[in-house]
Amino acid sequence: QEEYSTSSGHEGSGLGLSIAQGVGRLLGGEILAESEQGIGSTFTFTFPYDGHEEAFQQISGNAPEFTAQINPLILIAEDDLSNLLLTKAMLKESGASVLTAKNGQEAVDHCRENPGISLVLMDLKMPVMDGIEATRQIRSLRKTIPVIAVTSFALSGDEKRAIEAGCSDYLAKPFEKSDLYSKLRRYGIGV
Repeated sequence: QEEYSTSSGHEGSGLGLSIAQGVGRLLGGEILAESEQGIGSTFTFTFPYDGHEEAFQQISGNAPEFTAQINPLILIAEDDLSNLLLTKAMLKESGASVLTAKNGQEAVDHCRENPGISLVLMDLKMPVMDGIEATRQIRSLRKTIPVIAVTSFALSGDEKRAIEAGCSDYLAKPFEKSDLYSKLRRYGIGV
């Protein structure tokens, strides 16, 4: 806006473009602006496309439709302390708060008690209740919450079993930070 008067006919805090830029960056895109005095402004948004939507549709039956989340809360269901600490450390830059569960039953309880959970990272091999059963129970409580299966037994058919149980996606251990963030961005979380 060219007028800075408090009596101007234009209102707003001026944060809209900053918010749009932040959301764009979270999704791996950018915003471009072209402006000409007396004519107006054009804003262009670009977002990356990894070409894997068809594969995801084949697995889950529908394309992901998530928008960037403000102050996301991620539940990590993981019984191995070193894996839990590593995943928490990887998530520091995401801006997300983290809850943890050391078995599937705790994960289900957290999802029942915390409607603000944005996404679950679900280890499939855990004591008390495994990740497959925990995912089934979470799905009965919250139909649309993204649940990403995490396992080191990638060759044992866990991916298929996880998707059949209701997991939204799959991440094989060991994974890189970039792999984790790629999955999180698909569901509107990350930098």
